[in-house]
Amino acid sequence: MRKFVVPPFVCLMLATAVVPASAQSQPDPASVVQSLVAATNRGDIPAQLNLFTDDPVVIGGPCGGPPANGECVGRAQLQAALKESGTGVSVSVSNLQVVGEGNTVTFRTTENFPLPPEVTASGIHGQKEVGTAVVVGGKIDRLALVVDVTDPQSVALQRLFADLGPGPSSSSDTVTTDGQSLASQSAATQAQFRAAYGDQAATQ
Repeated sequence: MRKFVVPPFVCLMLATAVVPASAQSQPDPASVVQSLVAATNRGDIPAQLNLFTDDPVVIGGPCGGPPANGECVGRAQLQAALKESGTGVSVSVSNLQVVGEGNTVTFRTTENFPLPPEVTASGIHGQKEVGTAVVVGGKIDRLALVVDVTDPQSVALQRLFADLGPGPSSSSDTVTTDGQSLASQSAATQAQFRAAYGDQAATQ
C-alpha cells in the first residue's frame, strides 16, 4: 500500500487554519486604550462608551465624582458619569505596556484642563495619573485611574485643591434639585468651574 506524505508547507497551512478567526481579529489592547484617549480628546461621549463592555467597572477618572462618587459599576453609571464630567480635558498617554495574560494594559496619563488662576500662577496646568485597563473581547472591561503620587506637580495640585475648598457660597445656591453641589464634584470639575466662573462657581 502506497503511503501519502503531507508536504511540510501543507502542514503549516493546516496549523494556521485551525486558529480561530476571532483570535486573529482581536485588536491590540494598547490600541483600545489609545482609542479611548482619542475619543476623550474629541469630547465624543458615545465613542468613549462604545469602547467599554456592557458591564464595566471603572474606578476614578470620569467616575471620580458624582453621580458615581468614586466608581462606576455597569454601563448606565458610566454613561451618566461621562455626561456629568463633560468635555474640555486634554489627555496624552505614555508608558503603555501589555502585561499579565496579554489583555491588561498599564499606562500613565497627562491631563490638562482649565484651572483657577490661583493654581496656574504656581505653574501647574494639569496632573498625571497611573492607569490599568483590562481588555476583554476588544473592549475595556475594567479601568482604574489614580493620581501619580511620584509626580510632584500632581501632588501639589491635590494640596492646592484641598486649600481652595468649596469656595464662597450660601447654602441656598450650592445645592441643586438633585442634591448635588460644587463641593461634591471631582477636583477637576471644581477646577473647571472656578476657572470659568470665579467666585460664582458654586452658584453656577
